Amino acid sequence: MKKIIWISSYPKSGNTYVRAFLAHYLFSKNSILDFHLLKKIPKFEKKETFNIVLNAELLNDNLNLLKYSLEVQKKLIQKFDQKKLIFKTHHFFGTLNNHIFTDSNNTLLFIYLVRDPREILVSLANFNNLSIDKQLEHFVSDNVLRQAEIETIVNWGLHYRSWKSFKSVPSLFLRYEDIVQEPLKNFSKLISFLANYINIEIDNAVIEKTIEITKFDKLQNFENKHGFHESPNDVNFFRTGKIDSWKEKLNTNQIKKVEDTFYENMKELKYLK
Repeated sequence: MKKIIWISSYPKSGNTYVRAFLAHYLFSKNSILDFHLLKKIPKFEKKETFNIVLNAELLNDNLNLLKYSLEVQKKLIQKFDQKKLIFKTHHFFGTLNNHIFTDSNNTLLFIYLVRDPREILVSLANFNNLSIDKQLEHFVSDNVLRQAEIETIVNWGLHYRSWKSFKSVPSLFLRYEDIVQEPLKNFSKLISFLANYINIEIDNAVIEKTIEITKFDKLQNFENKHGFHESPNDVNFFRTGKIDSWKEKLNTNQIKKVEDTFYENMKELKYLK
């Protein structure tokens, strides 16, 4: 039975990098980098996605994503075949105001990408054009729900724990740092996992070729030359892709604040010893 596949992560955790790999692996017919292929794995919490199946009068500026989330998912499942039911999301898994983001009736599986929160903090501050300290206020808050377009933002630890609690469907958790350091091992793990549940071929040669096509520096260069439709004005989406710039960018107090707030999860994920 076809259902939705989620590529889920906290913002700036490598979701688009992984989407680039997966979109080219599943949909490319040649060896050329093509940003348009990322539209094959769109972000769920966008009005463009809801517009496919939802009545136009509901698509106002105050669209309640969670209120219509399950309805939209059910209609997307009815409308598309399995390969077109892969969506990116930054939304947390869970219930807000008695509305749930998704459930096992609509979800086939999810892949969760996790990244060192110290590095995410640096990347988010740059992306949002904020100081580290200002970004840090929102980043560690455990009692502030913020809206970004129609998306509800919670802190890094809550986000990770929410998806970890979704145990009624198959899942694969991947660390961004492991993907960067051992792309063949981890992208092979991703394709093998998907092949257990959907009809795709495991082709090691194609995996290697796709890794080469979608290397981070190639994504950067392509964006510099041609732009990227998901990037805000004057900010590069594919910034550095680094895994340890936080060591130079954060001061001692900022590092301590992140580590103290998320200690248990960072230790569990081996970001702290």
